[in-house]
Amino acid sequence: TSVAIGFSLKDVLSNYISGVILLSARPFRIGDQVVIEGYEGTIIQIQLRSTTLKTYDGRMIYIPNQEVFQANITNNTAASYLRSSVTVGIDYDADILRARQVILKAVSTLNDVQLEPMPEVLVRELAASTVNLEVRFWVDSRRANFLGTTSMVTQRIKEALKSEDIEMPTEIYTLLLKDVPDGFKQGNVQENDQGNAPPNNGGAIATTHGSTSSQEGTLKEL
Repeated sequence: TSVAIGFSLKDVLSNYISGVILLSARPFRIGDQVVIEGYEGTIIQIQLRSTTLKTYDGRMIYIPNQEVFQANITNNTAASYLRSSVTVGIDYDADILRARQVILKAVSTLNDVQLEPMPEVLVRELAASTVNLEVRFWVDSRRANFLGTTSMVTQRIKEALKSEDIEMPTEIYTLLLKDVPDGFKQGNVQENDQGNAPPNNGGAIATTHGSTSSQEGTLKEL
């Protein structure tokens, strides 16, 4: 019994000591938005024994201070602003310099995007069907503002590129079709006297090209 009581007191004292250290070191304050060992949310209360965190979906998490003290803590609101980014894919035939200028102008006109540091557009990848640009910009570190501004930036970029006729194509897929009827070539089917397409044991390759404005299909007989 005395051993069990000793272990219980050990945990209690450890939590209290950790609480004192947390209150003095202040890795976070009430109202800060943090990530503690997989739990993400807003600090609601800091007591000597435990720390209370409210997740973004409304759950209340009570974490013993000993665990908080030993955990890796990310304080998302320690700084006033955080950098966000959006990836945009443009057509290979598009003028990259012009696309970057259009994007920068669209992003810089938003009130919630910081002009210092300035937004920037980098060419990040030559993908299968697009040249991928990464748009970087700084916004308020509070989660609601961060997500809202990032969403608005994405929408504004899409609208700006569309207004300037800069294509944002989707992926290109090649499909192998088997047992395609005879005469099924270049998207046309030749019917027999009964109005049915004649059978064929061959195959065809279908290549589809998707874009923001149109889709094209091509069938070639093997």
